[in-house]
Amino acid sequence: EFRDRSQNYVQTVCSEMIPGVARRNLASFVDVFTERGAFSPDETEMILQAATQHSLPVRVHVCQLSRCSVKPLLKYNPASLDHLDYVLDDDIVALAKTDTVATLVPGANYFLGLDHYPPARRLIDEGAAVALAVALGLFGTGPGVSDAKVNLFFFQPVELIRILLVMFLAGYFAQHWDAL
Repeated sequence: EFRDRSQNYVQTVCSEMIPGVARRNLASFVDVFTERGAFSPDETEMILQAATQHSLPVRVHVCQLSRCSVKPLLKYNPASLDHLDYVLDDDIVALAKTDTVATLVPGANYFLGLDHYPPARRLIDEGAAVALAVALGLFGTGPGVSDAKVNLFFFQPVELIRILLVMFLAGYFAQHWDAL
């Protein structure tokens, strides 16, 4: 319906969908994917502005496949900026001064066969709040609820839980070494 008319779609999202969702209290967040082939930075700002005008908190998936500035997005107080594989150094400094969580999703990179990962150490060193996410959508589901399957990157679920626990503890104690 909106093929080759992205501006019309963004206008519909901002003027009809977001107000309707907010009025009916149907969403906890407005989540925007900002990337080439998805929403542009300008389109993202339009959507974030509409969301905040309707008192809906926002999150943004950004800088997963290419560089773009996240500074303009910070004025909308996003709960999180997700991926950040190609985040700019200046943006890391700005991000660290906010309450926005940098949610890193390295499993998505692994699953997609990408060799570039987010700059986790730099984010932590600058003082940004960092979370590590597992992209549950990558685990796979069949066509129906009863056809659910699990594909955990060659791991059994229990092994993945152990790995995530070790990663969490390593991150925690890297910042709280004196607690050991």
